[in-house]
Amino acid sequence: MWPAVLTCSLLVHQPSPSGPTPVVPRWKLPAYFRPSAMLREREGGEFEEEALLAEAYRAKSWPGQRPNRENIKIARRMKAEMKVGEGPSGGPPPASPWEYIGPTNLLNDGNDYAFGPSPVNGRVNCAVYDPFDQETIYAASAMGGVWKSENTGVNWTPLSDSWDQLEMSCIAANPIIQGHFYAGTGDETGSGNYDYGAGIGVMVTKDNGATWTQSGFPGPFSETKIADIVADAQDPARIFVAAGGGDDEWVKLYMSPDEGTTWQVSLNVFAHWYDLDAVTTTSGGDYIWATGKLQDGTLTLRVTTDHGSTWTNVPLPYRGTSSDRLYVAGSKVNPAKPYIYYTGSQRVYAGGAFLGMWSNITGDLPTVSDGVWAQASYNNGLTCFKRTFGGTTDALVVNNCDSYISKDATGTWVAVANGYTGDDTAHVDHHNFTPHPVDPNQFLLSTDGGVTRCIYNPATNTFATVQTSKKLGCTLVTRISVDATVPTGIIAGLQDNGFARCGVDVLNWDNLLGADCGHSAIDQEVPGIQYMMPPNFDKDDEGEGYIWFTSNGWADREELWINTLGEKHRNSPPIVLDPSSQRTMYCATDYLHRYDFVTKQWETKLGNQLLSVEGHVRHLAVAPSDSDRIYTVSGEGEVWMSKDRGDSWAPIHTGTPGLPVESIGHVSVDPNDRNRILVTLEGTGLTGKLWECQNTTAATRVWSDRTGTVAGKMLPVAPAAAIARHPDNPSKVWFVANELGVYLTRDEGKTWEDFTPKGQFPGVAVSDMVAHKFTKTLIVSTYGRGVWKRSIKRLPMPRPWSRG
Repeated sequence: MWPAVLTCSLLVHQPSPSGPTPVVPRWKLPAYFRPSAMLREREGGEFEEEALLAEAYRAKSWPGQRPNRENIKIARRMKAEMKVGEGPSGGPPPASPWEYIGPTNLLNDGNDYAFGPSPVNGRVNCAVYDPFDQETIYAASAMGGVWKSENTGVNWTPLSDSWDQLEMSCIAANPIIQGHFYAGTGDETGSGNYDYGAGIGVMVTKDNGATWTQSGFPGPFSETKIADIVADAQDPARIFVAAGGGDDEWVKLYMSPDEGTTWQVSLNVFAHWYDLDAVTTTSGGDYIWATGKLQDGTLTLRVTTDHGSTWTNVPLPYRGTSSDRLYVAGSKVNPAKPYIYYTGSQRVYAGGAFLGMWSNITGDLPTVSDGVWAQASYNNGLTCFKRTFGGTTDALVVNNCDSYISKDATGTWVAVANGYTGDDTAHVDHHNFTPHPVDPNQFLLSTDGGVTRCIYNPATNTFATVQTSKKLGCTLVTRISVDATVPTGIIAGLQDNGFARCGVDVLNWDNLLGADCGHSAIDQEVPGIQYMMPPNFDKDDEGEGYIWFTSNGWADREELWINTLGEKHRNSPPIVLDPSSQRTMYCATDYLHRYDFVTKQWETKLGNQLLSVEGHVRHLAVAPSDSDRIYTVSGEGEVWMSKDRGDSWAPIHTGTPGLPVESIGHVSVDPNDRNRILVTLEGTGLTGKLWECQNTTAATRVWSDRTGTVAGKMLPVAPAAAIARHPDNPSKVWFVANELGVYLTRDEGKTWEDFTPKGQFPGVAVSDMVAHKFTKTLIVSTYGRGVWKRSIKRLPMPRPWSRG
């Protein structure tokens, strides 16, 4: 039941920290992490500059966790070789047993601050109009692939669910050849510029997205991410690609003369290429501009006027800082004139009569955007468009948390969406601002909340906005909790969109809170009792944190304050309810804390035991058969056990053999045996990702790899995020969620089958899951394609008493 959710109005109660509220919340930090590690805590407290944050994370890497392209190849090959558990072999894929359940029509909590008008969805890095049909929009979502709307954003269709990987940076339309589009894979700015992986090249369609061809992989883009793509308007089969980051930070600038059939080096210079722009002259020529960062850290601007045969190095007016990315836009009035934008330094320059001549048009931008210029490598972009009002001039838009327009490119700037004012007209964190191909006053704004149409009024230099993300199912979900009686009674933690909540109506979701959120908990006996871990836990100046709590399904809420003085700061730490006593809630930082719902009291730092020496507890579990037995796991490969509700602790990750030294993401206790646990590893080493200890109290513990031994029936080595046990046979039948989907074993890990085979489920990372005991439904969350469910009621079950 979910009566409070359906019948009670939501009274918004915001925390009241002492002192003035900062313009940019301190939780607004870049989403640097791979899906399997999206909940990794931000170490080291607060940083004034994003560059310092990035540097801290480059320095902080766990043993064996440096991303490995070969590991990803192995995992994908294992997935491809696995036999589908249902349907005829070799024939067409069976009808999908999976059902998408949201978030759809995600409405905010009544506060437009940072969120903007409803509805929103997940992060979109780029969106473009079809040049030949302006009712049609294509969107490149950060982790959810490519989407298409044929009615200007009213309805959306995913085009890429069968791809091996759904991380996307950009999409470009061929301006001359109808139906031809190019999508750049790898989330270049959003999920890590430094530390992991790559995309799968450029995806090319020549039939309006009906079919796609993979290009440049394997090949020039095998180890990198695609940042930008432009087509040569005078030679429409010729496309240019800017790439960088991932396993191969430094890449040459490539060009294809035949829309990706073949590739050749256009500029033989290694760089992390950020941005491209192509401008056609009135005489029919092209200026193609490219920006990037060279291996020595120097920013660079290049231009070609002969279709990429030769490139000229353009001297820059300012060296920049380590936090800068450089973006370029060619003038729409004088194509030989570039504009450039330094993202970290917050500077904008206009080119002069000759290449290398510059004038500083930064003007009042630092003042107008005061306090909201926080994420230089995450929010960025520069757009020039033709403004026709009282003459024809250039207008510039720069992207950051908000976007800012300078009419006539004069250096006088105005916010596009009133970011962080409470009167926001679009979600904050802006990634792209794309002009309409025909109407000079229409644009598509890509944000952490999806796609917003912007209609410019040149007379007033202001924008009206229309939200188009109601049915854009690309939400980045981190963790979920589920009502015991209603499988659609879900609270989902989202990247930059707070906590989404669904009752019974999956077509309409609420939003309970803003920001990057993760863990929540729902009382399985009284579902109206719920907890949410806010993003700024333990960020109070006095060393206290709080948890949001409701006893009536969020008709109202209160803050459960806890003194965590002296602990490391962290973002949305894990919370669980004792399965045997739902009135007892545990919260883990680098220590464990307990809250008693009956007495309304906290017990902090149980046993005074530090449970993560270098970082934080990643997950914890209370044994269903014994409330005294508690397990925690950490990002440093530690497993701790308490037999007495936290009064004393023992490390149990050692043994003969012990666990590999790798971040542990999840721990699951056998409901029938408090001494038997499973843990998942979330690093990218070549070790197995599921391990079991059958007797955690043994004098000599034994940790066993449970990823199988039969070729074609093994659990892929992809980083794993969660474990679920089948309610009818939890000791033998397990589900594991990882970057490639969900996998099922019916025999305690001896053999595995792909539970999300291609054609039945999107090629997206699964971040969490719950096996619903009452309805026998598996509910899974994905980092890029929202929440899904599938019946597990009719799975053939092995004999529950057999351990053979």
